[in-house]
Amino acid sequence: MTKQELVARLVNDSQLKFSRDKTNAGRLYDRIFEEITKALVKDGRFAVAGFGSFTLKQRAARKGIHPQTRQVINLPAKRVVVFRSSTELKRVVE
Repeated sequence: MTKQELVARLVNDSQLKFSRDKTNAGRLYDRIFEEITKALVKDGRFAVAGFGSFTLKQRAARKGIHPQTRQVINLPAKRVVVFRSSTELKRVVE
């Protein structure tokens, strides 16, 4: 699902009061993800009950292979975002 598809669903949802206003629905979408990003940067974790949690993990430096030249290269350590789904989400998806 793309951002535009989700915004369209929010606008067309009769329980929400967007009154066919895609601009405000788009702003809401953007703000939600801004807050998730801020929480990850500040606390290293963002959890949604019944859905799952996003956490920052440190990935160690490692050796890799350049796909075109097949040369061994050194990949630096970096922080990555990891998502872990809740048991409720796993149950629904199965």
